[in-house]
Amino acid sequence: MSSAWYDPSSTGVTHLLGARLLFQAWLVDEGLIFERDKPPLLTRQQSFIVGAMAFLECLASIIIDQPIDVLQYLRPFTRIAEDQRIYPNPWTGVSTPLFIILAEVATLIRQKRNLKVMS
Repeated sequence: MSSAWYDPSSTGVTHLLGARLLFQAWLVDEGLIFERDKPPLLTRQQSFIVGAMAFLECLASIIIDQPIDVLQYLRPFTRIAEDQRIYPNPWTGVSTPLFIILAEVATLIRQKRNLKVMS
């Protein structure tokens, strides 16, 4: 159990940082590191895992301040290959590209709000 289990004010960011590292290692193992102009075809399982990570990043973008470039590793998954089937995320019912864009929007909104508070 983590500190978030005992302390409701703990955000569990350490788990997100670990998930990012594991996800990037998984991308390499699955051969999903690809060229900029050609997105890969994802299997249903790969789509689920990418969607789960996008979901975590979306939640994190809503509750913590982070730079927008933190989400760059998910950006290629907003483009869809020609024959790619879109699988809704079983947890949320929303497709992965939409969650990635929502995470970026939430990050930008938090940054804008912080700038407004500072000025």
